[in-house]
This record gives sequence, C-alpha cells and structure tokens, in this order.
Amino acid sequence: MGNTTLSKKSSSIAPTVLIFKSMMQIREKKEMDDLFKKAQKPWVKYLNRVNKCKADYHNICRIEKTAINQEKNALSDSSLSKEQVSVSTFLCNQKSTFSRCS
Repeated sequence: MGNTTLSKKSSSIAPTVLIFKSMMQIREKKEMDDLFKKAQKPWVKYLNRVNKCKADYHNICRIEKTAINQEKNALSDSSLSKEQVSVSTFLCNQKSTFSRCS
C-alpha cells in the first residue's frame, strides 16, 4: 500500500520537474542569446559599414562603366564638341564620393 502512494506522488512530481527543467533551459538559452548579441554588437557596426561601402563601390563602378560607354558613343558622334564629350570631371566627382566612404 505504501508503494502505490509513493508512485502516485512521484508521478505528479515528474511533470512539474520536467516543466521546471524546460523553463530553465529556455532561460539559459535566452541568456546565451543575449550574451552573444552583446559580444557581436561592435562587429555588426563594422559589417554594416563594410556592406555600405561595398554597395557604394559597386554603384560607382557601374556608373563609371556607363559613363565610359556613353563617352565612346559620343566620340563617334561628330556633332558634339570635345568638352561636351569629356566625362572625366564626372568620374572624378564619383570617385571622390567613394573615397569619402572608406
């Protein structure tokens, strides 16, 4: 008779212990996530800065390629003067924009 009472008590305690363990695991996981975010915070700033500079660089390269193609097409057009065709000042302005980024 004593064994049945003990088994009933242990069966009612077991779910409570499992719930407590799962709550502890959730708390530990949250603490670990918070610590990881705190450790990564300075690196996220650098990563965002690098990604912005990469995007700026690729945009400038695309603009430069387009400008060179336009200059080649304009050179073949005899109705435009040499100053109208020159794109070098435009490219210098774009490259100075990029140098400010880095």
